[in-house]
Amino acid sequence: MGKSRKTITFRDAVKKCPAIGGGLCDGLQALSQQYRGKVRQSKNVRVTGSIDIDSTLKRQCPTDNRWDYGFGLASNAAKAPNDDRVSWVEIHPATAGDVKEVIRKLQWLKNWLQKNAPELNSLASKYVWIPSKGNSIPPSSPQHRELASKGIVLASAPYALVYTEAG
Repeated sequence: MGKSRKTITFRDAVKKCPAIGGGLCDGLQALSQQYRGKVRQSKNVRVTGSIDIDSTLKRQCPTDNRWDYGFGLASNAAKAPNDDRVSWVEIHPATAGDVKEVIRKLQWLKNWLQKNAPELNSLASKYVWIPSKGNSIPPSSPQHRELASKGIVLASAPYALVYTEAG
């Protein structure tokens, strides 16, 4: 990602942002009941916290296209670096017509983090779109390539949160 990162945990970064600090949850608890089967924790990762960005910022940004969730991740590996990563997850219908909306949501998230949550923005991040129903965007399509060019991973459910260099 090329950013110089301070060592700060996901939990501390969320707490430092008054707009969302009150929405911090343990583990995967920020996930709404209807999406509990869409995201899971992999064996190599510990979920250090989660935030439902969409619900938490609904009053503050009622007309914005808000991103859905953020998950703080730490490695369970003995020699792993001591920095949290973030997987930003959007659960949304996956049709060719939804691509532009999800890209707008990502741009909103990046702008919001830069302006309002610099510590959270300093953590290595991965952006993941999980289809809320089926996926009708083929890997060879121009829409899929556009998502990849914007740094969005179009994943299948259940998506396993993993600790990687990019979140």
